[in-house]
Amino acid sequence: MSSKMLSSSLLLKVLKGRVLDVDVEWEEVVREVESLKEASKLRLPYSGGKKEGCVNLVGSLILQCGKESVSGSEVCKRCEVQIKKNGGVSTYGEIEERKRCYESGEVFVGNNKKKAVSYVSVMRKNKLSEEDVKTAALLQGVYVDPEHFKEVVVKEKKSKGRPTKEKTVTVSEVSDLFAELMPVCKEACEELVEELVEESDVEKKEKIAAELAEEEAKAAEKAAEKAVKDSEKAVKALEKAAKAAEKAVKDASKAAEKAVKDAEKKAKDDAKLAEKEAKEAEKAAKQAVKDAEKAAEKAVKDAEKAEKDAAKEAEKKVKEEAKAAEKAEKQAAKLAEQKAKKAEKAAEKEKEKEKKDVVKEDVVERVTKVVKRIKYEGTEYMHEKATDVVYSLSGEEVGKWNKETSEIVFAEPDSESDSEEEEEEEYLE
Repeated sequence: MSSKMLSSSLLLKVLKGRVLDVDVEWEEVVREVESLKEASKLRLPYSGGKKEGCVNLVGSLILQCGKESVSGSEVCKRCEVQIKKNGGVSTYGEIEERKRCYESGEVFVGNNKKKAVSYVSVMRKNKLSEEDVKTAALLQGVYVDPEHFKEVVVKEKKSKGRPTKEKTVTVSEVSDLFAELMPVCKEACEELVEELVEESDVEKKEKIAAELAEEEAKAAEKAAEKAVKDSEKAVKALEKAAKAAEKAVKDASKAAEKAVKDAEKKAKDDAKLAEKEAKEAEKAAKQAVKDAEKAAEKAVKDAEKAEKDAAKEAEKKVKEEAKAAEKAEKQAAKLAEQKAKKAEKAAEKEKEKEKKDVVKEDVVERVTKVVKRIKYEGTEYMHEKATDVVYSLSGEEVGKWNKETSEIVFAEPDSESDSEEEEEEEYLE
């Protein structure tokens, strides 16, 4: 086993933590790690499909750009500038046409009339093996069409006969070519020996047999060396694949852990925000209740104050009306003395006046209860809430308050008393 394959095996063991007291060739380990990094960045040939991002085709392999597209466009900023410089036309075209040609088996030709470079030539130029490309594909998680590993081999032209034909041979088929030719070579040698035997040339037969044995030994040795090399390559590929798989598992585990942590953090943040909003809502509700209580308390106080003010105003009016009544009584007494001819009428008036005084006293007594000053059709009245009786500001009952129509139902006037009052007014004048 080569030193390079040995270092790869040690690298795999070191990464898996199974090497303790082994003198590891760390320079080889570092080189292997760097080679894996380079493989993960290796540009691979187009093998169908379409990526997200810029749809423009770029490079000699004519691959999809795939960079982040500009808002409102299907291409990235760099490709957009290049297309503008090219008169609004992409150099190679877009991925949809490339995909269509691949699926239909057609050879894709870009807008510039050029085809994609053969990937075998890229591998030869960069000294890449099929194994290297497959490892890179494994690391990048993409598929590579085996057709990209085929190349055209032109046979040498013979001096006569038909023109040579091209034969397509895969890289993997080249390794088995020797094994295929060995039986043919062996059969030809055996035929030659038989011909020599027929000629009874024993020495030549022995010589040919010796040469045949030597050739077979060499062929077996070469086949064994090739088998060893192939097994070493296979082991290397398996080691790289195992490493890539282990890395993928670790990356997936890290991504899952990060996703769980992010979800937990988001849940905590949402819970805190909900708790904060709930507290603010509770605080606002309490404040609203306090404000409502204050407003209700203020309304009650304002109503009580208004009621007290109305009671005081009513009491003041009653006193003024009492004084006015007393003054009117005195004037009536003087009027009664002067009206000798109307003594009887004066007596009746006096009785009526006494009756009115009783009514006034009753009015005063009732007014001292809860009353409300109202204004109806431009005139002010006193409204007794308990009985709905309406009085004039002088204390006389004028009617009742209709709650349904919000109107005063006035009492019908006494015609006799009205005429007497008119006579008194004429006398006083």
